[in-house]
Amino acid sequence: MKLQRILMIRMSGDDVRWMQTRLKEYGFHKDRIDGFFGQNTLVSVTNFQRSVGIKADGVVGPQTWSQITNYLENQRIKEQPVEVKPVIVPKNEDIPHKISYIGENQLTIYDCLLEEDEFYKKETSKDTIWLHHTAGGSRPDWTIGGWERDFLKDKKGNPILDKNGDKKPLRVGTSYVIGRSSSSKKDTLWDGKVLKAFDDRYWAYHLGISTSNSEELN
Repeated sequence: MKLQRILMIRMSGDDVRWMQTRLKEYGFHKDRIDGFFGQNTLVSVTNFQRSVGIKADGVVGPQTWSQITNYLENQRIKEQPVEVKPVIVPKNEDIPHKISYIGENQLTIYDCLLEEDEFYKKETSKDTIWLHHTAGGSRPDWTIGGWERDFLKDKKGNPILDKNGDKKPLRVGTSYVIGRSSSSKKDTLWDGKVLKAFDDRYWAYHLGISTSNSEELN
């Protein structure tokens, strides 16, 4: 396939699918092939770029595309293997969550995933990053846990039930929550730790649950 455009995170299409297929054949892409350039595809691309000795910026331009297209041939004619720079995995001894993403400069994201009924599994276009303070203490997993326990209420404050008699979830949350140092004790474990509550392709209420354009202001 001929490169028609520069590929980068959050893009989708047949060219992304083709790239994922090739990287999976080469052993770099471990996730599903879906034609969407998400975080796992970004990791695959940067690891591939490191392995062939080019700038690991996660952007697939002409140089990276050429390396992907000609990878097997290049491997056959090389006299010595390319030195692969190992990814240093941060210690996860004290954080009780699985590491789901390690980016350039060792940005690490941990999974603390909400149940699927706590957000809307519908892809929306994102063009803005909101930084929003939330009252949840120093631990981001406590904030996310609070979203698991909230529910819809009527005007009298009574829970609204679904047809099965269960409380309807409120579906309030953000894709990511960043921890901070404790203000009451000398605990810095969670300072700067990033937890993912749900895939950032989807959305949940946060900047106004009663507004008509909540899907845009998620």
